[in-house]
Amino acid sequence: MSAIPAIKTERLILAPTVAQDEAALFAAKNDFEIVRMLANVPWPLVASQREPEATPGLLHFSVLLEGAPIGQITLKRAGSGEPARKMARLGYFLGRRYWGKGYASEALGALVEAVFTRPGLSGDSGPAERIGAGVFTDNPASRRVLEKLGFSRAGGYRLPCVSRHAEVEVDDMQITRHAFLRRAGANSKGLEGQTA
Repeated sequence: MSAIPAIKTERLILAPTVAQDEAALFAAKNDFEIVRMLANVPWPLVASQREPEATPGLLHFSVLLEGAPIGQITLKRAGSGEPARKMARLGYFLGRRYWGKGYASEALGALVEAVFTRPGLSGDSGPAERIGAGVFTDNPASRRVLEKLGFSRAGGYRLPCVSRHAEVEVDDMQITRHAFLRRAGANSKGLEGQTA
């Protein structure tokens, strides 16, 4: 896959995470109220435990506000992981001081649109047909963000949460390309024809 271009929204830029972003992302993530909602992040968080940015099949996007990282979205591409993912999946966090301002919906909406309209971004050969995201059942704010974008519950499962040292209940939230384009309304004709 060629270089991934930045995605611009009204207030934000989603750009592939670079080394210069890591200190700000670490500071934003270094909060137990954030870490406890992420499956594979230990607590306490220490700098040496930062996720590697070059994991095959994972695309990390820094969410930039006025050029500064305020959070991160990870696109887990279809076919990546063990066992291989059947569809692209999203994981994300924003620093606490950016909660409740619509940034998560804005950033995720832009990335979902890109995954549904840019062939190959999701790991599929064409635009993705379905995107998923797991949300802990005790994280209603994150679930509302996904529902606002048109995601609905497709099932549930239990998943180990490293920071909590326990299994947690997870809602498997999904949206199809068709449903997303239908929700896009007047923009759907332009999105359906978009190839890059």
